[in-house]
Amino acid sequence: MNSSTQAKYPSKGILAYFLLFSFCVLCFVWPIQNSILPTNRNLFIYLSAALTLYFCVRKKYMPIELSRLAKYAIALIIFFLGFTLVNGLFVAADVGKMLRSWQGQYLRAGLLFFVGLFLYPICKYHFKNIKANKILSLVVLCLLGVIFIHLLQNIYFYIKTGTILWGETWIVPSRTEMSFQINMVTGILLAEIACRLFLGRKYLIFSNKLMAAFILLCFICSALAKTRWGTIGLIGSTISICVFIALKAISRKNLPKLCLATLVIAMVVGIVGYTSWHQDSRWKSLSMDMVAGWDLGMHSRCYNGFDGPLMQDSTGRIMDDSNSCRASFFRQGTELIAEYPFGAGPRKDAFLVLLQEKYHDPIIQQSNSHYGLIDVTLQNGVLGLINWLAFVMLMILIGWRAFSRDLIIPGLYLSLFTVSFLFRSGVDNMMRDHYLEQNLALSGLMLGLIFTSNKISRAKK
Repeated sequence: MNSSTQAKYPSKGILAYFLLFSFCVLCFVWPIQNSILPTNRNLFIYLSAALTLYFCVRKKYMPIELSRLAKYAIALIIFFLGFTLVNGLFVAADVGKMLRSWQGQYLRAGLLFFVGLFLYPICKYHFKNIKANKILSLVVLCLLGVIFIHLLQNIYFYIKTGTILWGETWIVPSRTEMSFQINMVTGILLAEIACRLFLGRKYLIFSNKLMAAFILLCFICSALAKTRWGTIGLIGSTISICVFIALKAISRKNLPKLCLATLVIAMVVGIVGYTSWHQDSRWKSLSMDMVAGWDLGMHSRCYNGFDGPLMQDSTGRIMDDSNSCRASFFRQGTELIAEYPFGAGPRKDAFLVLLQEKYHDPIIQQSNSHYGLIDVTLQNGVLGLINWLAFVMLMILIGWRAFSRDLIIPGLYLSLFTVSFLFRSGVDNMMRDHYLEQNLALSGLMLGLIFTSNKISRAKK
């Protein structure tokens, strides 16, 4: 697109700026609760979706040459959205609530997948000098915003009171949101550092010193958030990066670097793991609490809103609520899946709906199982879970092929944070709200970066 065309249609460039701005705002505000935002983040979601639809209808975007696997993945996410709706119409007890939940939980996330997919092709069409690495660097910077504010809040409180409030958050509703944000950004940053060190490839525009500062920020904030599964996710992401890079870069030349990096990473993982173990007493009683919590009934604290006295095991030892209740939730969730294989329809409280249907006990208040994959199965049935897992596996494979065959760095990012999200949704309730929106939006963005970049590079040749 030449300069005369841009001058003739300046509004289209402005609209493209608005699309990029909306997406970046979302990256910053996603984990922040709506009550402290000047406006609901849904405004930016629907604005981004409307602008993307406008550009797609007008065909004002660079061509995207999707591979066959990428086309299958897109077909699967479209089928998933349709299946969850149709299945819900047949199994939901309250169709009205089901439709509202489907719109809020799945439709918005699906729209954001396509916003992410077309973001770079649209920007590249309107701004010829923009590059894929600059788009992703801007997104990463916006994702870091909440983490940086969290550190500043902790520093301020420490200066004011002289104490560190481990596990406390202010800008986000809970430490789960904070650890999810930290893990996603840290995975991208560590992968970038590994690519620079072993492959000699730089993708993000940040200097090495700035990258190191960002990673240090993430590890410090991860320790401050004090989330067990978040810490495991961070460690798992770090190990996954080592495996991916080693598979690609192992050679006699790189062997000394790989050994040194393995030693450094082992030390960092050990420090992070020890800090979590030392600061979070729940680790020490995990196995005993889970064994004792497996047979907890519906009248325990786990199901009545954590009301009443603390739970004790057969020896009189006080059990940790989180450890013991998670075991009970897992058991009840898997039993409900066996009894209701088609689910209860898209509802965030599907766990509660099915427990009430099974036990008919008004004392039960627990709305979810705390396991994302169990919750998505309780909503959409076993077929819904299979559909979702097939999509996730395809995204991992697409990313790995792009990285291993063509050394496209966003392919590595895509594989890594998809693996991370799969693990985290297995142990935490992540298949909802901004977690799912953020995951699908960034997955779509990586696909756009991978396949639009291929088209441009071939055109230059």
